[in-house]
Amino acid sequence: MEGAYLCPKHRLIVLAQFKSFIRSNHLFSSEDKLLLAISGGVDSVVLADLLKEAGCHFSLAHCNFGLRGTESDGDEQFVREYAHQLGVPLFCKRFEGVKSQGESTQMVARNLRYQWFELLCKENGFTNLLVAHHADDQLETILMNFVRGTGVSGLRGMKLKQGHIVRPLLNFSREEITNYAKERGLQWREDSSNASTKYRRNEMRHKVIPLLKEINPSLLSSMGRMTERLSGVEKLFENSFQQFVNQGITFEGELIFVDTQVLENQVDSLLVLSEFLQGKGFSFEQAKAVLQGGEMESGRQFFSKFFELTTDRKRIILRPLQSSDEDKTQLIFSDEASYSVGSIQLNTSIHSKEKLRLQPLAEMAFLDFESLVFPLKLRNWKQGDRFRPLGMKGMKKVSDFLIDAKVPLVLKNEVKVLEDADGNIVWLVGMRIDDRFKMKDDSKRIFHISLKNLKK
Repeated sequence: MEGAYLCPKHRLIVLAQFKSFIRSNHLFSSEDKLLLAISGGVDSVVLADLLKEAGCHFSLAHCNFGLRGTESDGDEQFVREYAHQLGVPLFCKRFEGVKSQGESTQMVARNLRYQWFELLCKENGFTNLLVAHHADDQLETILMNFVRGTGVSGLRGMKLKQGHIVRPLLNFSREEITNYAKERGLQWREDSSNASTKYRRNEMRHKVIPLLKEINPSLLSSMGRMTERLSGVEKLFENSFQQFVNQGITFEGELIFVDTQVLENQVDSLLVLSEFLQGKGFSFEQAKAVLQGGEMESGRQFFSKFFELTTDRKRIILRPLQSSDEDKTQLIFSDEASYSVGSIQLNTSIHSKEKLRLQPLAEMAFLDFESLVFPLKLRNWKQGDRFRPLGMKGMKKVSDFLIDAKVPLVLKNEVKVLEDADGNIVWLVGMRIDDRFKMKDDSKRIFHISLKNLKK
C-alpha cells in the first residue's frame, strides 16, 4: 500500500514529537543498541522510519509463522526489501508447525516470538527491544482487561518501558501513524486477519471502540490521562507493597511464610495478599477465601499450579508443589480434534444447535461454545477446585462432589477436570458439566466433547 507525500512540515513535527517523547520518558539513548520487532505493518514500518530519521542505531527482527500462507511469505519478502532500503541488519526466522487455531494460536505465536527476541538480544548485545504498540493498541488492551476483570495494572495497560522492552509509539494514535506513513510515501503490508471479528481483540476494535468514540470523541486522550494517573497509583501501591514484603515475608529453605499480623496492619490486607499470591499462581478469589471469616483459621489448604498454601493463626505457609509424571496437562483448542492425557482421550466437535443430536451420557459434554474461553486445559483435579454442578445454583468443592458421588479413594486420583483459560472448571470429566457452560436457549454453537477411557 502506498500513499502520497503530503506535508513535509507535518513530518518534521511528528519526528520532533517522537524524539521529545523518547527523551522525556528516558526510553533509550543514542548509545543504546536497539532491536525493532517488525511485522511489515504500518506501525512497525513507521517506527523503523522514525528511528532512521532520528539517527538511531538499530536492527530489525521478523517472524514468519506461515499462518497466512503466501501472505506471510509476502510479509517476509517485504521486510527483507525494506531492511535493504533502510540499510540496517535484519534477523528473520521461520517457525514451523504452528497451526492456526484462533486466539490460542496468537498466544502461542506471541510466546515463541518473544522467546526468539530475547535470544537475539542476549546473543547480539541489544540493550532494548522496541515494539510498535500505539495508543489504539493501548485502548484495546485496557478494554480487554476490563472485560475479563482486572486490577490497577490491567487498567493501566501496557508500560512505556517494561524491563528492556520499549514502546516508543504509545503516545501516537493509529490515525497519526497512518497519516505519517502516507505523507512519507511509505509502503506497508496489510494483515488480512485484522479485518476478521473472530478474534476478540478485533471484535473490540471494529465493534465496541467505534461506539465508545461516538460517545466520547476524545476517548484516546481520556484513556491516556487515566493510564497516567493509574501509573502513579500503581507506583504508590508498589512502594507500600514492597514495605510489606520486607516486613512480613520470610523464607526458610523452600518454605515461604507470611506474617498475618503484619498483613492485618495493611490498609487493605486483601489487596496486598492477592498481589503477593498472584505471583505464586493463586487467584483473587482464593486470596479472598484465605482471609474469609476474619481471624485466620488453622489448617485450611489452597492450591495453585505451583504452590500449596496452608493457613495458621499467626502465619500463612507456602510450599512448592512437587512435580510428578502424573501431573500432565493437555491444552484443547476450539477445533475438531482428539486429545489425550494418560488413559483419558477426548474427542471434540462443533455443531449448530439445530443439527445437534443430544445423548445424555456421562461420557459426553455439550457446552455453549460462546461461553468458553480457549484454550481449555485437561488436568488432574486438585484440592481447592470448585465448580457449579449442572442444575445447582451455588459452587461446590470437587472434593465434596466426589465424596457425595461415592467415588472410591483409589480412583479419586484419576479424576480429571477440564478448565477454561480463565481458570473456570467447565467439566468434571465423565461426571458432571458446570452449569455456567451448559447449552442455553440462545446458544448458537455447541462444543461437543466425548470421553474415551483408553484402559478399557
